[in-house]
Amino acid sequence: MRTWVASIALVSCLLTSAAKASALVECVEETSQKQIAVHLDMRNWLVIRDGDLKDLARIVGDDRGFLVAQRVWDLNNITFLDVYTYDTKDLRLNKKTLWLVERKNEVAEFDNMVENYNYDCTQQ
Repeated sequence: MRTWVASIALVSCLLTSAAKASALVECVEETSQKQIAVHLDMRNWLVIRDGDLKDLARIVGDDRGFLVAQRVWDLNNITFLDVYTYDTKDLRLNKKTLWLVERKNEVAEFDNMVENYNYDCTQQ
C-alpha cells in the first residue's frame, strides 16, 4: 500500500513539474508590440518562437524566480550574444543583444549593447 501511495505521489509530482516546465507564455514587446511565444522545456532550454522562426537559448541561471538564458550567433563574421532574463513570477522577459569584439593579444570582450527589448507576457 505504501508503495502504491508513493508511486502516485511521485507521478503527480512529475506531472506538475512537466506542466510547469512546458508552460507556454505569449509575450508582447513594449515599444513595437511585436509578439513572440516563450516555452520553457525540460532540457534546460528557453524556446522563443517568432512566427515560424524558432530560437533556442540555453538557460544558464535560475535564481528565485528569474531565469537567465543565452544564445550565441554569428552574422557577417561578427559574434553576438543574446541574453534573456525571464521573471517567472511577474511574467516579464528582457532581451539584450551584445556585440562580441575580439582584441589582438587580449581576451575577447563585449563592446556594445546592440538591442534591448522588454516584453510583457501572459500565461496561456
